Amino acid sequence: VCNRTDAPLRAALGSFIDVCIAPQAEFEAHPAFQRLLIETRALDDGLLLARRRVRSAEERYPLVCHFAGAEGEAEFHYETDRAAFLRRGAVALPTKNGRTGAVIGPCLSLSAEIEIPAREKRCVWFGTAAVEDGGQAAARRARYKTPAAVRQALSLAGLSADVTAREAGLSESDEIAAQR
Repeated sequence: VCNRTDAPLRAALGSFIDVCIAPQAEFEAHPAFQRLLIETRALDDGLLLARRRVRSAEERYPLVCHFAGAEGEAEFHYETDRAAFLRRGAVALPTKNGRTGAVIGPCLSLSAEIEIPAREKRCVWFGTAAVEDGGQAAARRARYKTPAAVRQALSLAGLSADVTAREAGLSESDEIAAQR
């Protein structure tokens, strides 16, 4: 985010993920029921987890972690209740920490409030991953703690996508069409 003015700028940036942790056919058959099986928690203000409650010992599902990072000072807030996030149809970024646990409509939403000095810029990023436990989630967030680490990961992801597309024989127009 660039501040092109001669005065400091306070900005809030946010994310929103509608959470579903179920096989696609099960979710499509009963989306409301599948959402009732999701529990959320915050490991800290910038790291959220969602997990599916299992109904039998044979069921195993990954955790979904969602995290935020920022260059410089940032104040992070979260919300995991979709109804609170949408607030009667008008999207509102979390300005304080919201609910976690078994909410009727689970989501993972983070906001980062930053101050950008005059004529400077700051980076804010959000990441999402499937992990086995809270320790892996914290490690994932720590891995992407700096703007340089995030840029490197994006560069490597782009390179991997290019190699995969080339191996699959996709043209540039095929790639663009696939991303629509």
